[in-house]
Amino acid sequence: SELTSTRSERDQLKKENAALKSDLGKTSSAKEALAGSLADTQKALAELEKNQAAARARIEEFKNLTARFQSMVSAGDLSVKIVDGRMVVELPSDVLFASGSARLSRKGQGTIKEVAGLLAAIPQKQFQIEGHTDSDPVKKGTFANNWDLSAQRSRSVVETMIAAGMPRDRVSIAGFAD
Repeated sequence: SELTSTRSERDQLKKENAALKSDLGKTSSAKEALAGSLADTQKALAELEKNQAAARARIEEFKNLTARFQSMVSAGDLSVKIVDGRMVVELPSDVLFASGSARLSRKGQGTIKEVAGLLAAIPQKQFQIEGHTDSDPVKKGTFANNWDLSAQRSRSVVETMIAAGMPRDRVSIAGFAD
């Protein structure tokens, strides 16, 4: 009777041992999954911190550039803003060009030279010069259309910037239709 009881107890202990081994296997798998999840989370956090540092650097750069342009902003010669995550320095076309013309005004040349000097001092940055046009139709023979006028305006600005010391490999042009 005692032998039967001991065997029964042994069988029960074997079942409990098997259940514990199964639980241990599940726990080990869960631990591995959590370790993998933790590693992924730490990697994502590091990437987020890197992106946040880059965003802070861009904000600081924006503040510094805005401070450099402050006298021109105050005079109404330009505005600085963020559009789609990019810094945009906007100059009113009436400061730069007469209606229907791609020739920079005297004031426009001075403004562009000043802007070029400030932008050239920012290392390793690329700049796109976007030409826009007014809503007046272009005169026949001067430009094919307002799109052509806007492209010629951006080219005039870039040529003036390059003459003022902007490295040519850091600028590009774009022209926008009416």
